[in-house]
Amino acid sequence: MIRSLSSRTLRLSLGPAALLVAAAGVWFWWSARRAAQEVRLAAAAAGQPDIRSMPLSAPDTSGVVLWLDTSDIQALVEFRGQLYAATNGGLLVLSADGRVVRQLTPADGLPDHALTALAVFRDRLFIGTRTAGLLEYDGTKLIRHEFRRPPAVHVSCLLATPDYLIIGLLDGGLYDFDGSVFAQRFQPPQATPMTGITALHAQGTRLYVGTLAQGLFIWREGSLQHLPPASGLPSPT
Repeated sequence: MIRSLSSRTLRLSLGPAALLVAAAGVWFWWSARRAAQEVRLAAAAAGQPDIRSMPLSAPDTSGVVLWLDTSDIQALVEFRGQLYAATNGGLLVLSADGRVVRQLTPADGLPDHALTALAVFRDRLFIGTRTAGLLEYDGTKLIRHEFRRPPAVHVSCLLATPDYLIIGLLDGGLYDFDGSVFAQRFQPPQATPMTGITALHAQGTRLYVGTLAQGLFIWREGSLQHLPPASGLPSPT
């Protein structure tokens, strides 16, 4: 009788302990799984481009006069019936006979007066800069798109297609924008990374990408072909 009571008491005392051990095991398994998932998500996020967009406003320039040379024109494009010129001294709005109607400078909110490229996409003017990434202008407001990961600031060329705005960076790679999301649709993960973009050209379903030192890339039917300098190109640029 004493042995039976002792066994029963032992089973009763072991019951809660066993439940605690089992619960601890489940909690440990769940924590480990969640930690592993967070690591995978962080790794996936690390591989995705990070582009931050922010509205710009004009600073207080009371008493300040800017003198900027606009003689070096980098690009010309028509936007909403007017001609726009990207220069080293800001953005010029020109009349039909070539007169300067307006000049946008850092006093109007430009984060950089050295402009490099222009393109019109989805009824907005996109402006490349040398040190401040990509700007978007709707005729009134300016938005800055900052390439934070991988970090890059020098937009060297822009190409507007019916579906995408394609952005080439001299100190970065190739990006595209569908009007709401930035991506790298023309840079397959398994292909040679493109850097130092200097020129963009579309012909039919092909996209030609010129670079500073890597030669030529050709996007065609979902695949990327690379013609390096060793392939017979007269110049790597």
